Amino acid sequence: MSPDEVLGLIECLRSQLISLAQNKSLVDPEVVNLSQRLDSYLTLYHNIIKNFFG
Repeated sequence: MSPDEVLGLIECLRSQLISLAQNKSLVDPEVVNLSQRLDSYLTLYHNIIKNFFG
C-alpha cells in the first residue's frame, strides 16, 4: 500500500467514526472496532513513513 492509499483509508475511517460516534456510545462495540481499525491504519502509515524517510 502506498502512503497516499493509507491516508485515504484513514480519512474514510475517520469520517465514519465521527458519524458513528455521534449516534452511539463511545463504548459501543461498533465504535470501538472502528476506532481500533483506524488506529491500526495510523500505525501502518507511521511505519511506512518511518521506513521511507528512515
